[in-house]
Order: sequence, then structure tokens, then C-alpha cells
Amino acid sequence: MHNPKSAHYFKTFLTQSFSVENYLFWKDVDNFRKLILGNADRIVAKYIKEGSIAEVNISGSFRGDIEREVLTRDFAVGIFDELQKEIYKLLENNF
Repeated sequence: MHNPKSAHYFKTFLTQSFSVENYLFWKDVDNFRKLILGNADRIVAKYIKEGSIAEVNISGSFRGDIEREVLTRDFAVGIFDELQKEIYKLLENNF
């Protein structure tokens, strides 16, 4: 399904078989996954990685856990939730 020409023919076949929704679902989920992975990589490179251009002040263990999870692609959509809460607390302390 990753070859555009083959995907086109397969999609045409599925349309004629009245089951194109399965292909569309698969494609949308695949695009969603790529978007999540790409954004996770970008966030780690920009904010989490030690020495990054906008490195946030977090513990080394927190940093290591996030970097490892993103590198191994073993993370949930909410991977940054806890860190976001911590950063929010830091922002609150600035007032």
C-alpha cells in the first residue's frame, strides 16, 4: 500500500467492491502515526535533547526516559503530558 501506483489500483478495486473505507481508514491512521512520530522527533530535538537550541530545564532521568521512548518509538500519544504540566508549573512561578 506504500507504492502509489499499486495503491491507486487497489483503491479502485476496493471502491468497486464497496469496501474502500477500509483502505481510507488504514491510510488515515498511517498518516496520523507519521505525523505523531515526526512531531515527537521535532519536540525532542528542539526542547528535550541536551544542548538543544531551546532546551527546557528538566531532570536528567525525565530527559532520558523521553528520549529513549521516542527513539524506540515506544510511547503513547500523551508522552509529553507530564512534562507539559511541569513546565506549566515553572511558568506559573514566573508570575
